[in-house]
Formats: sequence, C-alpha cells, structure tokens
Amino acid sequence: MRTLDTFQLPPATVLTRILLFTLLFALADPCAAFDPELMQPTTAACDDFYSHANGRWTAQTPVPPGLRSLGAAELLAERSRNDRRTLLEAAAAAPRDDIDAALGTLWTSVLHEPVSEGSLQAAVAPWLKRIDSIAKPRDIGGLLGSAHAAGIPLLFRLQVDVDSGQSDRRIAYALQGGLGLPERDYYLRHESGTVAVREAYLRYVQAVLAKSGDSQPEVNAARVMELETRLARASQSLQQLRDPANSRRLSRVRELEKLYPNMEWRSYLRAQDLRKLDIVSLGHIAFFTEVNALLAQLPVEHWRAYLRFHLLHVFTPLRDGELRQAHFDLFGRAVAGQASPPARWEQALDTAQALLGPELDQRYVQARLDVDRLASAQRLVDALRAALRRRVEVVEWLDQPARTAALAKLDALRITIVLPEPGERPLPRLRSDDPFANVLALLAFERGLELKRIGPVKALPDPLPPLASPWIMYRPERNQLALSPALLQPPLFDPATDDAANLGALGSLIGHELSHAFDRTGARYDAQGQVAPWWGDAEEAAYVARASAMTAQYAAYPAVGPVSVNGRLTLQENLADLAGLEIAFEAFVTLGLTAPPDAEGRSASQRFFLAFAQAGRRAVRDEVLHLTLASELHAPPRWRINGPLANFPAFAATFSCESGKGLLRAEQEQLAIWR
Repeated sequence: MRTLDTFQLPPATVLTRILLFTLLFALADPCAAFDPELMQPTTAACDDFYSHANGRWTAQTPVPPGLRSLGAAELLAERSRNDRRTLLEAAAAAPRDDIDAALGTLWTSVLHEPVSEGSLQAAVAPWLKRIDSIAKPRDIGGLLGSAHAAGIPLLFRLQVDVDSGQSDRRIAYALQGGLGLPERDYYLRHESGTVAVREAYLRYVQAVLAKSGDSQPEVNAARVMELETRLARASQSLQQLRDPANSRRLSRVRELEKLYPNMEWRSYLRAQDLRKLDIVSLGHIAFFTEVNALLAQLPVEHWRAYLRFHLLHVFTPLRDGELRQAHFDLFGRAVAGQASPPARWEQALDTAQALLGPELDQRYVQARLDVDRLASAQRLVDALRAALRRRVEVVEWLDQPARTAALAKLDALRITIVLPEPGERPLPRLRSDDPFANVLALLAFERGLELKRIGPVKALPDPLPPLASPWIMYRPERNQLALSPALLQPPLFDPATDDAANLGALGSLIGHELSHAFDRTGARYDAQGQVAPWWGDAEEAAYVARASAMTAQYAAYPAVGPVSVNGRLTLQENLADLAGLEIAFEAFVTLGLTAPPDAEGRSASQRFFLAFAQAGRRAVRDEVLHLTLASELHAPPRWRINGPLANFPAFAATFSCESGKGLLRAEQEQLAIWR
C-alpha cells in the first residue's frame, strides 16, 4: 500500500503485502494493446527486448518536471487525479447529499489560499501546551495515547490488522515508527547523497521548530536528530519487515508493563479507551527496548523538542510560505527526486483522498466503473488460476505434501475486484475555512473506526488503498488477491483487445502477485490464512538454489553508471516477475495461442511478449535511481523485462533467439519456477 505523504499518516501494514506495480500507458493510443510507433526495430529483439519494444518511446520521453519517473503508474494516476478533481469540484459547486457536502467542504478548505497560520496555531495549541507541560518521562505514555487516539502517530504506531496467526480476528500491533525520514537507512548510510539528505533534514527540523517559537531551534533540532538516529539503529530493515513473522509476537499488556515499564502502557491504552485490551502483538522488540531505554535516559527537554517537531511536521504540507517549500525541497526534491512542488489543488485532492477516501471512492466508482468489463476481467482471472493449478500439479520442486497444501491454498484463494462498501459513515462536521481543524477532526474520526476493528473480522470491513488508483495486492492473512477497479483500464486491460495483449500486460501482473501466495513468504500461510508453514526441506533447498542463481543474475546487470542492481534486495520481486510471466504465458497457451496475426503480421505470441514489455516500460531519473537503489525492492525497468525473458524458452522460440547469446542465458543456466 502506498503511504500518503500528506499528513505523514502511519505507513501501510507490514503484515499485508500491497505492491504497487509499474504499469504501461500507451501515450499515442490509450486503447492500443501495444503501439508499434513506440518500438525501436533496429534493436534486435534477442539482444535487448526492452529497447526493441520501447526504444523510440524511451528516446522521446523525458520525465516531466515534478515527477521522479514516468510510466503507467504515473499516467494512470494522472488520469485518476483528473477524474477525482472533477468529482470534487462538482461536489463543492452543487452538493447532492451529505457525502458531497463533506467532500466539497474539505476540498474548499484546503484549496483556499492563503491558509491562515493562526488557524494552525489555534488547532494545535492544546497539544503544544500539553507537550510543554511534560515534567517527567512517565508523563509521555498518556500523551502518546491521547495523540494516537486523535490519529497522530507520534513515536510508534498501534495499528489494527488481521491476526496472522488467527485470521478470523483483528488485533492491535505495536509497530516501530517515530522517524521523520522515510526509513531507517537514511540515518545509517554514509554515501554522499544520503548524508546530504540528513543534513537537509536537520535544517528542516530546525526551521519547523523556529517557526513554532522555539528559543533554541539549533540545539533542539540536534536533539531530535540524535533521538531519531537511535530509533533507526534499533529498527528493522525493509527486508526484515517483509517477513510478517517479524511483526507478530503476542504479549499480554501486563507483560509489556514489565518489559517496558517506562512506556506506561496502562496510561497509553486508557487514553484510547482500550482499558479492556489484554493482548497486543509486539514483534519489533529491539525498537521498543530502545524506546524504553530512551525514556529513562534522555532529559524531558529532548522529548519536548521531538514531540513538538513531529506534531507540527504532520501539518507542514498544508502550510504556506517557506516551511511548505522547505518540506518539498527535502521530501519532494531531495528524497523523491521531484523537480517542482504539487499545485494547491493536488494538495487538496491528496487531503480528500487521505481523509475521506471511502466517500471519494464511492463517487469515483459510481461515475467511472464499466460493469461489463468485470465479466471480461473475471474470464482472464479464471484462466490464470487454472494455468497456475496446472503448473502446481506437475512442477518438480514440490513434494507431494507441499503440492497438496499448495493446491488447497489455490482452490481457497479469493480473487476480488474491490468495490466500495455500501452506506454512509457518520462524518464529523467540517468547516470550509479551517483545514487544520478539519484534518484533526477527520484523523480522530478515522482512528476511532480503526480501533473498533479490534475483534472478529466480520464486524467491519478492512481499510484499503484508493479504489481510483491502480493497485493489486495479495493478502496472505486473508488468502485473497485484491485488485482496484482502476487497474482494469486500457492498455493494461481492454475487453476489445485480444487475449494475447491482455494476458501479456495485466495477466503477467496478476501472475506476479499470485506467485506471492506460494513463495517463501506465502508458504508460511495455509489456505485459511493461518500461519502454518507447508514447505519442507525439499522446497527450501529448491528455493535456495534458485535464489542464489537469481541473485547472481541480477547483480551482473548495470543499474545506473558503474552501480549494479542489488540482486539480493530485489530477489523476491525478481522471482515473482519470472513467475508472473510463466503463469500468464501458460494461460495464453490456453486462451490466445491460436489467434491470427495482426495487421502488421505479428503472431499472437509476439503480441503477448510485446504487451508484456510495453506494460513495464518506465522512464526514471538517474538521480532517483541513485537514491533508491539501496531501498527499492524492484529492479530497474529494463531488467524487470529482460531479466525474466533471459530465462524463458518460449520467448526465444517466438523471436528465434539462440540461448546463450544476446539477452538469453545459456539453456543450462536458465531458471524456472512454474515451468
């Protein structure tokens, strides 16, 4: 799930696999399965298929100012943003009901310029007063509880999610947090770019504190940085967070009081009306051990500075003037590689989506969903499921017990195109002239709903990413593959297009995500979503062998300049890219192999692979690649296409490629997962 930066809301759960994939949007003809005008035929398909399929587009497509990259994720998002902007403008101009009224009021309040600095001070004054009144570390637990009850996740997160060990209930997970920079490695790495980001962050913290009236902003900014660096050292890495087992460790509250006495757990929970809560999952032990130690070791002045900054940091994107620009210079330009800040209307849209997402999703689906395409998409999904089943039944690396478990899991797996929940929520009253008060009211409202989800799963629906954005995710604790309606758009999917193109584009994407149900992480969960590992020694040995070879393959690919792809960091997604291609091609053999050539004489199998390659094209700024190589879990776009194809005999046969030459690996070196 993509984190919404607007309010520094809690990051998406590490227990739910939500992967936003790079998609294609054909610029010249958004209804084409693939666009021959974007190809570079002079580049041999067998030497560099990514450039063969996309070379002209790559040469002619600079990344626009304000974007860190350009691909379908950005272009489909732009289409979605324009659609939602139209809906919000209509709601503000002529509200039809309470939902329109809420959407229009929030939109208007954030869109209004200038936003009064005085209204921010009035909104946060009670919080600042309480922070300033901290006299001893034990006061902090109750303050954190009150802040979390208000939807402001200071220091750490208490997040409600499905219990990965008992999938019919939701529990509270205490999770690491507390960092102003996106993740822990920004504090720990020493290359020049990361050091520059840290230095810019320190200046930003100082500016926020100075604007709040802090008499010692330099001193207190250094205190904030020191505290966050210690938290970062105790935090799990991105790779560790991928394993849901690292976030689950059930403890009784009385045990937490003994292990972490300085955190005042009873006061913290009481402030959120969770007096009766007895069980909390706390798997990030090193982090909370460090928090407990810091509460005892650091003077309260350090904590006041830290809490004051993070409270104000939540609202900085909505402010005007120098601080808003400083926020963009750091998080937009230096961290994300964006060239220019978002327009005010984009800020208003992000705010509406973050805080009134279900309401905006309702309006979007009502206005945009083509019901007929649901049946067409279901036909493709059924073909992919059947294709994977055929491969599970015969693949050699599964022994019989694991094969039986895998088939049971596949048969039980639900594939869902998510639609909005019916009905209306009892929203708080909003003001068209006070965005900060609106934000606080809606954050508290959302938090109240989240806490009510503790208990049986059937009681309330799960929160999901925006349905107007293209996303797909596998949720292991649900054994469910979920897709947003916005994913079912040309050229990724078009009922009027032949099966070859649809399976090459959307089919490989769904196949990628399906494979996560049966990879090393997915194998920890059974058909009911319970933690019940079903791989044995044979499956683990087969995985280790493939993983070693796949890591070496990608580590040999150049990423940017002299720097190579991080084969170890990208391993799981590289395996899934290959698996997704295999599953989609197996479905294609059933549905589309006999389709006639197109007008240019391209065979059905050629259209499949061209759609696959064009669906993955993406232009990325070099500076963004440099910044993200140490944390990005996916390989650069070229290798997400050429890498899987290098192992794929059907591709070689389709384009008459010789193994061991060009991009093709030697036959004895080719890897397979479901072939």
